[in-house]
Amino acid sequence: MTAPLLKSSRRFDLARLFQPDTIAVIGLDSEASVRILANLSVGGFRGEIRTVPDASRLGLGVDLAVLAVPPDQIGDSMTLMARQGCFAAIVPGAADDLRAHAERTGVRALGGHSFGLAVPRLGLNATRSHIAPPAGRLALVSQSAAVIRSVIDWAEPNGVGFSHIVGVGDHLDIGHGMVLDGLSRDADTGAILLDIRSIKDRRLFLSAARAAARMRPVVAIRAGLRLLSPDGAADLSFEAAMRRAGVLCVNRLEDLLAAAETLSRARPVRCDTLAIVSTAIGPARLAADSALRAGLELYQDETLTPEVAPAELASTAFAMAARSDVGGVLVLHAPLGPQDEATINSLIGKHPEQRAPVLVCVMGETTGALHRSTLVRAGLPVFATPDQAVRGFELWFGKRPEVTKVIHPSHQLGYARERAEKYLKGGQGGLVGFEIKGGKEAGRKFIDALKLFYHVANIGDARSLAIHPATTTHSQLGPEEQLATGVSESYVRLSVGLEHIDDILADLDQALKAAA
Repeated sequence: MTAPLLKSSRRFDLARLFQPDTIAVIGLDSEASVRILANLSVGGFRGEIRTVPDASRLGLGVDLAVLAVPPDQIGDSMTLMARQGCFAAIVPGAADDLRAHAERTGVRALGGHSFGLAVPRLGLNATRSHIAPPAGRLALVSQSAAVIRSVIDWAEPNGVGFSHIVGVGDHLDIGHGMVLDGLSRDADTGAILLDIRSIKDRRLFLSAARAAARMRPVVAIRAGLRLLSPDGAADLSFEAAMRRAGVLCVNRLEDLLAAAETLSRARPVRCDTLAIVSTAIGPARLAADSALRAGLELYQDETLTPEVAPAELASTAFAMAARSDVGGVLVLHAPLGPQDEATINSLIGKHPEQRAPVLVCVMGETTGALHRSTLVRAGLPVFATPDQAVRGFELWFGKRPEVTKVIHPSHQLGYARERAEKYLKGGQGGLVGFEIKGGKEAGRKFIDALKLFYHVANIGDARSLAIHPATTTHSQLGPEEQLATGVSESYVRLSVGLEHIDDILADLDQALKAAA
């Protein structure tokens, strides 16, 4: 088919996708179009909604069209859309050659099999959702309609709302990268959750993810990696790529939800020291175990007792949150009886002295669920078990914030990854590099703090070895010459020896903390 003769000077604009003034539903016979039109009609959208049986009747002035037509009509419909000045589309069904049609016409599309697009603050709900998503500051981008529906269903009872919900579907045209680019510029988006099945353009995605992560927290989950690579190599590779882009990876849906709970309400975390304030010793010990397993530090002070009287729970918790040496406070409440309502209500209110995030765990279901709902309505991040609450803090804090990049064949993508798998079939070695936050001075402190590792330049020893090349082997070179050889001021090289892995990890852990 020849390229269309455009009658409009307009071209695709991402802002018209996310903030349309006029929406049209093209094709009225499919189940998807009926559901989307119903959601649009009751969502409170303040712009114009048009319904047309085919694209020839679209008319001028449409910003976004839901293209719910059979696959063999997609190409002709996009041609007609372009001729009438509409360059943004949602394709909820199958779409043959969608990318080719997009390149030919200039019309950019979410799909095929897109769940749709919702911007709750605009009353825009052009999705196949079973319920209306609540408004908030969390953006959700997913290829899976089932995951989106599940997160929406979970959100409202847990007090979580959305700035955007974007179903990229098969992402044959518009993918994660373009969506992230738009969300990174949106002032109403506080954090971004990504549910990823595949990435078409890795370079574009990583560039967009890096830009978005500089502006706000980005958390990603990718299902199916263990099916793809049972040995866990794909998991490591994906997490390494995300870490380099500043994106936090999770492996379980409950962790994604914990991130949503925390990111949507908690204050920023300054350090990984967690203070536990509890009305009972047993739950406090459970939380302490979870925190220590996660590599977090527990705040210890003679003023903080293992068990706090219910009447003093709020005052103690927010006093801890005001301290400069506390990264976060976990409040634990177990059911006691009639006084529980007063205890829960005491946690609600403004605390101008608060500097650290306060996460609340209210245990139980018969009464606990009611109390959690009360705190959710008050805007507090709330969890049902100590382990979930600790995980929420861990996800907000991030994994090993002292390390900005890991360099190892198992953490590479593309050509480097293919070469490693081809030539290093017996194992990819114990030589590991990483870049430490803080540059040259942090690298020097890290090396000085090591106790088990030997500080020497050779590699392949039975002992574990470490070196900071910028201050030793490459110190005679200038900064540009160092970078030309692959050495930055923050680069540290390890050669892992035959010592017990627990001893190796313990030494690295204490040295990283000393260098921070």
